[in-house]
Amino acid sequence: MYKDLSSVLRQISDRLPEYLHSQGVRNTNHLFSCINPAHADDNSSCGIVPPSHNTVFHCFSCHAVGSTIKAAHFLEGKPVVGAGFILTVKELAERFGIPMPEIEVTPEQLRDMDLINLHADAARIVATAPLSVQVQERIETFYKWPDLLRKSLGIGGVTSFDWYMHLMTVQNGYSRELMREFGLDDRRIFNENCLIYTVKDEKGNAVGFAARNLTHKARVEEKKALVEKHGKDAEEVKTFYVPPKFVNSRDTDHDTGAARNTIYKKGTRLFGINVAQRECRDKDLPLWVFEGY
Repeated sequence: MYKDLSSVLRQISDRLPEYLHSQGVRNTNHLFSCINPAHADDNSSCGIVPPSHNTVFHCFSCHAVGSTIKAAHFLEGKPVVGAGFILTVKELAERFGIPMPEIEVTPEQLRDMDLINLHADAARIVATAPLSVQVQERIETFYKWPDLLRKSLGIGGVTSFDWYMHLMTVQNGYSRELMREFGLDDRRIFNENCLIYTVKDEKGNAVGFAARNLTHKARVEEKKALVEKHGKDAEEVKTFYVPPKFVNSRDTDHDTGAARNTIYKKGTRLFGINVAQRECRDKDLPLWVFEGY
C-alpha cells in the first residue's frame, strides 16, 4: 500500500516551492518568513534546503523542518498521522493534478505509515539541527566530512533530548505515546553527546537510527579513576553512569517482545545503500562494503 503511495508522495514533495507560492509565501534571496505558526518570524529565517533538491524547508531560528506535507500541516492545519494523513495526500495530489491510486488502508498499514512519517521527521531534525561542540568537532575536525555529504547520508545530532522532543511533539504534532510506541523517544540516542546516523532503506526512507556516544571513552576513564581511588565496591563507583558506546533503534519492545518498528531490522539494513546503489548505477562504479557505519 505504501509502495503505491511512494510515487505520489515524491511528486508532492517536488512541488514544495509551488505549494509555498500558492499559500502566499514569498521569498527573497531564497529565504522567507518561517511558516511555523508558533514562530513569529520577521527576519526571513526559513529557506529551502539546497541538498534536498527543493523538497525540504528548514527554519534556521526555530528549526522547523519538513516537506510539502508538513508545510500543509503548518499553513492549513492538515493532519499528518493516521487516516487524516491519507486525506492530506489525496487533497494535495488532486490540487497538483497528480494521479492518486485507489487504496484501502488497514489499521496495520496506517501504523506503518505513521512509523515512516515519524522517522522521516526525526531524520530531518538530525540532519539539520545545530551541532553540539563535541559532535561538530568529530565531524569537521576528526572525520572532515563535507556538510553536503553528511546531510545526504542523514548524519548529525540534536541540541538536546528535550529540544528534540519539543520539535517532534509540540511543533510537529506527534503524541508522546506514539513516539514511545515507535522507540523514537530514546534519550540514549537523541542527546547532545551522540553522533547520530540515519539508517535508510533502498529508496531513501529513514527506517532507524544508530548513535555513537562521544563521551563514552572519557566516562570509562573517569570510572577507572574512581575505582583506583575508592575501590570497586564504593557506592560512588556503583552509581557512576557510563553510557553505551553505540545504541541502535530497537525493532522489538524489550519488555513485551512485540514488534515496535516493523520497518527496521538491524541485521538486514545496510547503511548508505540508497546512496551507494545510485552512485554505482549512474557512474558504473564497484560497490565496496565496510564494517560499521
